[in-house]
Amino acid sequence: MDKVKKYDLLTPLSSEFRVKTATGGFLTLVCLLTVVYLTVLELRLTWMTIPETTFVVNSTSLHPIIPISFDVSFRSIPCNLLSIGSHDLNGQEQTLHLDRKHHIYKRRLNEKGFPVGGRKKEKLGGTLTSENEVKEYLGIEDAPDNTDANANANADKTQKKDPADSSTTPAPTPTLCGDCYGAGEDGECCDSCDDVRRAYRRKGWTLRNNNEIAQCKEEAKVAPGSMKGEGCNIYGNIEVQAAGGDLHVSGGKGLYDLEGGVDLARILDSAYESFNVSHTINKLRFGTNYPGAIQQLDSESRTVLDGRGMYQYYFTIVPTTYVPVKGPEIVTYQYSVTEHLRHLDAGSNRGTPGVWFYYDVSAVSVRVEEKRKGWTSFFTSLAAVVGGVVTFFKFVDLRIYEAGKRRFGSDRLGS
Repeated sequence: MDKVKKYDLLTPLSSEFRVKTATGGFLTLVCLLTVVYLTVLELRLTWMTIPETTFVVNSTSLHPIIPISFDVSFRSIPCNLLSIGSHDLNGQEQTLHLDRKHHIYKRRLNEKGFPVGGRKKEKLGGTLTSENEVKEYLGIEDAPDNTDANANANADKTQKKDPADSSTTPAPTPTLCGDCYGAGEDGECCDSCDDVRRAYRRKGWTLRNNNEIAQCKEEAKVAPGSMKGEGCNIYGNIEVQAAGGDLHVSGGKGLYDLEGGVDLARILDSAYESFNVSHTINKLRFGTNYPGAIQQLDSESRTVLDGRGMYQYYFTIVPTTYVPVKGPEIVTYQYSVTEHLRHLDAGSNRGTPGVWFYYDVSAVSVRVEEKRKGWTSFFTSLAAVVGGVVTFFKFVDLRIYEAGKRRFGSDRLGS
């Protein structure tokens, strides 16, 4: 044991050499409080999760599809005039991908922005995204008049209709097979205005006036009056290809059915003028939300002073894997966005009014992993805190003691 004693660096100071002062007692209390406070902070830091971000080259095979969750309100467009669509990079409608899950709903809004009635489920598709599509939908063609074809159509229509019904053209009902007006195949039913147009296009005929088609008349009854001045909230979830594409909310077929006749320029001009795309993005998500995610467009509003607006958002989607301390990994996406407003004129063939979300996937993926300091780090920090604080206050106490001794003498210091 005597050999070990010579290595003792912690020799205690004898009590007879210690001087206790009021200042030393006060500093000791402050020292203890400081140690307790810093220990609590270290405990909090130990339990706190710290995200650690790493970047890797993106592999689209790990993210074949992108789930999109959206909620957009239009202040000045009735629901019957709005449709939603999505295309991939090849221009293919996402409705063709039968393995994708789409749940989309519309809800009418009154002039003050409050919901009116219940929600209505909506199908993906049905948007007209170019003037050529509008022209095709309306059956307006630049080709010469197909007088003979129309005459044949009327003759076929007379032959196919039941003589008992020859005096009138009844509106189609769910229990009847809608008339294709001579353009359909044997046994084919045209239960909607769009079905009749498709049949006419297949024959190469021109549909000159929607008002002569019973199905078109019935659909037009739904449109104008009762919804004038209303807005529309459209929301839901869809899954799209990760290769890139777009999601858009624009004028549906109902927008162009409100005007009669075959003057395309007049129809487009009237439709564009009435279609004000001022909107509020209540929510927009690519993938699953995760702790700390920044959603830049949530609760953002954009105001367009007139119609004829094509509001475009351009997203760069960053595949992200979030790894929590406990629980499964979250495969999701972050995004950056820029935006642009394009004004359209009828006949420019630069698109149709609406709100467009274009997305492209980044070549880099992000991995965000939650980590904690651990108990080894905690005890190391605690030792440093205790040692450092005690040493500091001992130094302060010594300096105060020496200064007081020089000024007042030892008798005054001991009191």
